Amino acid sequence: AREAVVVGIGVGVVSAAEFGSDSRVIALPITDCKRRLTETLVCLQEQSSRRVVATFLDIVRESL
Repeated sequence: AREAVVVGIGVGVVSAAEFGSDSRVIALPITDCKRRLTETLVCLQEQSSRRVVATFLDIVRESL
């Protein structure tokens, strides 16, 4: 979402940890938000069959 904002698409909502420090954008903390974030591991579909990626995904699946 931050990258979308940087290229001029609009606004985005990200966790504070994901935002980091980027002088190109401003952050407005949402202090009353009670939602819990769900993290998701993603990769490009065409990369998912690479041995190193597939092995990593398998390890993650086994740990869930």
